[in-house]
Amino acid sequence: MTRSPMNPRRPQDNDGGGRKAVLADFIEQARGVYLQAERTFGGGLCRRFRIGGRLLALHFAGPALASRLTPALEHLAVPADGATPDFTIFFWDSVSTGTRMPPPPWSAHDYAGRGEVSGFSDDRFRLAFHPGSGILNMADTRAGFALYWIRDAGQLPYYESGAPMLPLLNWWLNDRGLQVVHAAAVGHPSGGILFIGKGGSGKSTAALSCCFRGGFLYAGDDYCLVEPGALRVHSLFNTAKLDWERLRMSFPQLEPAVSNSGRLDGEKPLVFLQRHWPRLICPVFPIRAVLIPSLTGRPQTTLTPAKPMDIAKALAPSTIFQLAAAGGDELRLIAELVRGSSGFFLELGTDLDAIEPALSRLLEPE
Repeated sequence: MTRSPMNPRRPQDNDGGGRKAVLADFIEQARGVYLQAERTFGGGLCRRFRIGGRLLALHFAGPALASRLTPALEHLAVPADGATPDFTIFFWDSVSTGTRMPPPPWSAHDYAGRGEVSGFSDDRFRLAFHPGSGILNMADTRAGFALYWIRDAGQLPYYESGAPMLPLLNWWLNDRGLQVVHAAAVGHPSGGILFIGKGGSGKSTAALSCCFRGGFLYAGDDYCLVEPGALRVHSLFNTAKLDWERLRMSFPQLEPAVSNSGRLDGEKPLVFLQRHWPRLICPVFPIRAVLIPSLTGRPQTTLTPAKPMDIAKALAPSTIFQLAAAGGDELRLIAELVRGSSGFFLELGTDLDAIEPALSRLLEPE
């Protein structure tokens, strides 16, 4: 009986080099399964997206995952023009394609936090498996491709639709001087603001208030892509995700656009802004300020200067914790961003209409 990554076997060779060689072989086997799955649907389908100035090709064996994973990226879609992609990801699930994955070469004892599998990754080959979601991500960064598998596309978690393939995007872009960060971003083509901090600190509230109650444009409210060397932020996903009561009370215009309205007993509302407000999205802008928000319960919104260490403490842990196999390279890029940024503590008031005017002053020419 073929085992799934939830019920793996232990490899015979337990040394680091042996494990990596075994992983390389497993990736090739899995790629063969993808090709088999693709033939089931007569060739599959391909979508292209330009992310952070790089061309990404997504190949789907069938429609099951494509319909769930591409809406968050739709604002970055580009037509096929024959250009060679910088990176390619292959997607399939076993249920809709009738394929079976080979037994994986790791043990349940190898599972670690953040989806990591101990001893099975290096600078070239990357691996992450999340037992909770059942999503397996593997990449050969030197060869420029990755694989994305789940047993049943119908069981894909809602949060993966809102922020898909985070490990794969981070592995690919991190090697090119860009960093996925847990942050929100709003602004204008001439400059904007990055909101950082742990979940529940007010990042989404601040970002959506600036966009729907002010004149700012949107780049993201949960994850963004930063380019520390140029001090720029790139939009990654066009998803808005907010607590249901907060959305209903503060942003009622979003309610008809909630994509998962029938499942809110166990999910946060997801809104794909590209579908409903495409002109609200700004794909890239310079970072003028980095803000650390907090919800105070008081009416007024205030800003006070923050030190570089404050920015690092608010950004690094919440980002690193959410990215599989993140470590030294990610910390180096985050440190570069911190060194070039101006930071402020943002105490968010209950008067949401006052947030955007307070922040607009940060973007005024000196």
